[in-house]
Amino acid sequence: MKSTTARIAILLTATLIAASCSGDDDAPEVTAAAVTTVAPTTTAAPNTTSTTEATTTTTTEPVVEVVLRQPLTGEVISDASEIPDRPALAVKIDNHPRAKPQAGLNEADLVFEEVVEFGTRFAAVFHTQDSDPVGPVRSGRSQDVGILSSLDEPLFAWSGGNAGVRAVIRDSSLVNLDAGFTSGYYRRSGRGGAPHNLFTSTEAMWVSTPEEFRTPPQQFPYLAPDVDLDDIDGEPATTVTMTMSGLNVRWDYDEESGQYLRSERGSAHPTELSGQVATDNLVVMAVRYQPSQADRRSPEAQVAGSGPVVVFSRGVARPGFWVRLSIDDPFTLVVEIPEDDDEDESVDDAADETAEAADGDTDDADADVDADAAGSGATGIDPFQELEVDLVGLVPGRAWIALVQDAENFVAWE
Repeated sequence: MKSTTARIAILLTATLIAASCSGDDDAPEVTAAAVTTVAPTTTAAPNTTSTTEATTTTTTEPVVEVVLRQPLTGEVISDASEIPDRPALAVKIDNHPRAKPQAGLNEADLVFEEVVEFGTRFAAVFHTQDSDPVGPVRSGRSQDVGILSSLDEPLFAWSGGNAGVRAVIRDSSLVNLDAGFTSGYYRRSGRGGAPHNLFTSTEAMWVSTPEEFRTPPQQFPYLAPDVDLDDIDGEPATTVTMTMSGLNVRWDYDEESGQYLRSERGSAHPTELSGQVATDNLVVMAVRYQPSQADRRSPEAQVAGSGPVVVFSRGVARPGFWVRLSIDDPFTLVVEIPEDDDEDESVDDAADETAEAADGDTDDADADVDADAAGSGATGIDPFQELEVDLVGLVPGRAWIALVQDAENFVAWE
């Protein structure tokens, strides 16, 4: 198994090759970039004679200080034992007006907001915190597989779906906790009536963790520990607005808490447990939606490839690109992709390196050991820290990821 760092480097290279060779005039403008990791120590021996003792010169790369993080919040930790020994848990949460106030949105490490047939729905991902209750729990969509697969076999709590969607979930790497076949769900009176009143708790869902499971790997890059979070470079952004499937959404920056607060339909978005919906990072990704093969009535976000992104943290907007070669990979957020002076040679070299990496060809005997150790995500090692590209790093904390329909002006701020 390759390390997460190697997979990120591969996906950046391969995606950029595809972008440079596609010839698609409608695709976002992306230029080729070289992605490298720290090279191993090398030893060079000069020419020698029979009367001169051979000498060697050793070149050593600077030692990179290893940063350990909670995988889904990016919080710096001192030891991997601080990572909760459990898989990620994703819960599909209703966003119908009768579903409010929802429970668990402010307790989740990550929340993905996705377009559905009418309005939006949430996939709340828990790992470091619990929530009791959590819900209302609603049905899934085929796009949940693409959004959540990089969490490495997460538990998936949902109320079910039609036959096509059930088949897609059943055949995926998600651990299926369908409410029709899993204990721990219940209906609550006075909560909008069915189907908007199905609830559970994270504790009740984690009881169904398989005997063999994997802790989630890191999903996004974060700012380096020495960055002053009160002085992030970017454009001022105290108000953020977007439209998702006809739903007008607004986020306002609260300087006191350092978070963005969510409103929709002109009103503050409440939660049952912890006030207005809030987040430390608002990640607005422009993605394409197309009809789902499982249900042509449902839109399906295309979350493998690349596209524009804007990250909002601490009242600042930072535009860039998201890159993700496959649904099994984390989301790499880059500022820009510099143009190479010799594009053809760069593409050829990158293609060779990508092919070798895909075949598992490596001269570093320790690489396989490191890859196996980091494969489960339990090491806490930040897989992005060795990439020699400019990343759009999140601030440590919770993140809300809005998957907005790709358009020229997919998000606005001031």
